[in-house]
Amino acid sequence: MATSTRRGRGSHPDLYQEVTDRIVAMIEAGAAPWRKPWTMPRLPGVPALPVNAATGQPYHGINVLLLLPLSMLFGDPRWCSYRQAEARGWQVRQGERGTPICFYKLLEVGPEERDDLGALVGEGDEAVRTVPLLRRSTVFHASQIEGLPTLEEAYGAGESSPEAAWDAEVRLEALLARSGAAIEHRGARAYYQPGEDRIVLPPRGRFPSAAAYYGTAFHELGHWTGHERRLNRPFSFDRSAPDYAREELRAELASAFLNAELGCQHDLDEHAAYLAMYLELLRQDRKEIFRAAKDAQAIADLILDRHPRLRLEQGMAVPRTGSLEPDGLMPATADPPVPIRTFDDLLIAHQRLIGGALREVVRCGDDEGSLGRLVSHLAAALPISPTVTTALPQKTLIGKSRPNERAHGPVLGWG
Repeated sequence: MATSTRRGRGSHPDLYQEVTDRIVAMIEAGAAPWRKPWTMPRLPGVPALPVNAATGQPYHGINVLLLLPLSMLFGDPRWCSYRQAEARGWQVRQGERGTPICFYKLLEVGPEERDDLGALVGEGDEAVRTVPLLRRSTVFHASQIEGLPTLEEAYGAGESSPEAAWDAEVRLEALLARSGAAIEHRGARAYYQPGEDRIVLPPRGRFPSAAAYYGTAFHELGHWTGHERRLNRPFSFDRSAPDYAREELRAELASAFLNAELGCQHDLDEHAAYLAMYLELLRQDRKEIFRAAKDAQAIADLILDRHPRLRLEQGMAVPRTGSLEPDGLMPATADPPVPIRTFDDLLIAHQRLIGGALREVVRCGDDEGSLGRLVSHLAAALPISPTVTTALPQKTLIGKSRPNERAHGPVLGWG
């Protein structure tokens, strides 16, 4: 059973432990908050994951896990606080209980607060520091609020999207292609090989539906993002190792986020065994579910091209040089990515990143200052040639294999 909520030093409640206890209790009850055994029709334009009804902003990370079960149960992703509802003339029904969520608030901590927040500040630290403090807020689901516009009123009327995902095949295939991942279709197993940086899937005909095929593909693509050229997460082929359980938890959470967004499905053959691994992780570290949810959000955002700092280009994660539009996609006017096939291509990409950042400094008004002069010097010193002739050996781009990529069995794969 889940352990009772602990309190940290002083009178501050341990919200990390409280949230972990809630997740553990749901898993122990056989209801992992990110899994749904059925599909529900969804109106076009309605977000798949929890959003704030007042602002339209999506929830992220751990809050997705806390709000997803009720969102899936009622087929409505909208939530808001009591004050937000009241400000818009909506009314939370009397007797309704809210759902706690978490957010971080920056707090300046001086030496006098060390007794209460010593774990955050550190022993012997006399300086004032700014630390992120986990705080609690309470939100209510749309089904608990009177006066809230219907989904049709909020997002427009339309027919529900089909339960099968075949009609979305073009979009899903485009997402896989845009990632730049190397995908092979052979055999009877689905796995990711970190050493070869390759995804292996059974032939499409072995899957019962498009939803099952793409759900499996995106699960393995989640593992693929962990390579050192992308999000750089540790891998292990030892199923008893904590790193193995951590990676599988992140991939499953990311799969849940992606499946809800894209209409896919992915069922782990060894789900019960994985749940046991997850429970062991969460019981040993009360902050693990927060890190896992954050990493899973980054996986989904990178695949969907919504990551705020990175984007995929030819299978590598590169810094994002433009800003995201409200829907999370790059502006249509953004320059298309240039393929990186040679060493000169790589140099050009770096030059453009540096030049773009410095031009932004000039645009903000420092064209006559020292940074503005630096832009001019760089423009003269780093001319971008339109022709490329030098070939780059493949091993230079791939990099060295990690020690844990050595063989631990017949297949160097991550399922």
